[in-house]
Amino acid sequence: MLDEEEIIIISVIGFVILLIIFCAFVYQYRKKQQSKPRYEIADNFSVLGSEVHFEKEKQWLGQEGLNNYEKEQMNQRLQKQYEMYAAAMRVATNYCRDAGHQRKIRDDLPCIGYRTELKFFYPLSDDKLDKEIHGDAVLLTHYDLVKCPVINYNALIKEECLQPLGACRVVDFEKSDQFRAFHLMFETLEHPYIARTYNIGLSHDEKHLFLFRDFEQNGSLRDHIHQANLSRPYSEKYNRPSNTPLSQALIRKFGRQILEAMAYLSQCGIVHYHLHSGNIIIHDQTVKLSEIENNILGLIPRHPFHKHLISLKKLYGNLNVELCLFGYVLFEMATGMECPEPSPLDCLRQTQRPIPQPIKDILGRIFGDKTFGLANSATDLISDPFFSATNVPPINTASFTKLREENETVDKIIKSFTSQCFYTYSREFLLGEDYQNVADSSKSKKKKKKKSRGMNNPNDSTPNDQEAPFFGDDNDEENN
Repeated sequence: MLDEEEIIIISVIGFVILLIIFCAFVYQYRKKQQSKPRYEIADNFSVLGSEVHFEKEKQWLGQEGLNNYEKEQMNQRLQKQYEMYAAAMRVATNYCRDAGHQRKIRDDLPCIGYRTELKFFYPLSDDKLDKEIHGDAVLLTHYDLVKCPVINYNALIKEECLQPLGACRVVDFEKSDQFRAFHLMFETLEHPYIARTYNIGLSHDEKHLFLFRDFEQNGSLRDHIHQANLSRPYSEKYNRPSNTPLSQALIRKFGRQILEAMAYLSQCGIVHYHLHSGNIIIHDQTVKLSEIENNILGLIPRHPFHKHLISLKKLYGNLNVELCLFGYVLFEMATGMECPEPSPLDCLRQTQRPIPQPIKDILGRIFGDKTFGLANSATDLISDPFFSATNVPPINTASFTKLREENETVDKIIKSFTSQCFYTYSREFLLGEDYQNVADSSKSKKKKKKKSRGMNNPNDSTPNDQEAPFFGDDNDEENN
């Protein structure tokens, strides 16, 4: 038998051998990991970027390897969104506890919207509102104001904002008069085809904004077209091929309702540059425009429409931005897909199903086909035979007009954020110095022409000779 000293020696030798084997295994594993190709996806997996790049020249793994990496990155992104939603939900829960009556978040709706970092939604049970609206639930919309654009403190003073959407917002919710004016605006806006806002609140630190609206389980028009469940994350539910174009009768009905709401907002002096199928709610075969507050909060319109509008307005300054947005909605209803080009007229042959001719004609009127004549407002399209309808509710803006007259802050907010919207897609901003050079060149040519006419016949001058050149920015649209 082995004595105690021999046992200790053997044990030490065995331990050393095991340690050497373990170190060799770790070395081989790390060497193998370092030899794997590493790559990243541009733009953090947003819809704006989808190129894949290797950090070093390595052998391509194939489509399966790329797909696995994409899924891994998407899961990490969703996990981050869920964590942000959970943090926001804690803020919303504390806000509900301070209501003074029974108010409780009923369920989770994480990541259902485009702006997952600053905007959150919760189905809410509110005893007070439930009695008022006779509904099953209220939808609480929550904005993290810290993540919204910064405040332009001079906007309301000057009653205009010459900064684009995304650079700033015009309302400071920490000032009671501005918050009250914001509240009164949405309390007074009332139309059958606009989502009603029942109440608006702020958190104790005034860094979180809450809006109370009807909770529609059918979701948005985009959910309806893509046959998507309202509760599914935004990044998942619109990437499926199961999209369904609407019937021509339904397009006519929904289109007329959207135009009626747009005409009402226009008469109130409000623009809606966040009009798209995701911000149109469906309720019992009726559509309702929503998220009008995005304009006042200075948020950039959703991709790809923002880039589409920039491309269009650089070339065709006389196009109406809101009508272009309506045109994108019309195209999506008719084809079941978002418009891939700035102008739907450029992709009519790319659709799986032919677009009915009346809808093609309307798209031509919106996007500048001179054959049909340019539409300048929602009222122009309402008069189109395709959107003819009976039993249309009358437009009554008397209460909102009276509010603007009586409340100076309301009027200043409207003037400020509408000027910001117009400026965002004005050729003055988009073209900068190029626009100024074109304007100066045009004025110079006109002066030379006028001088030439004057030399030939001084009495031949007409009023038309004195008109200023037209460059078609949004301010001109508003005057039209």
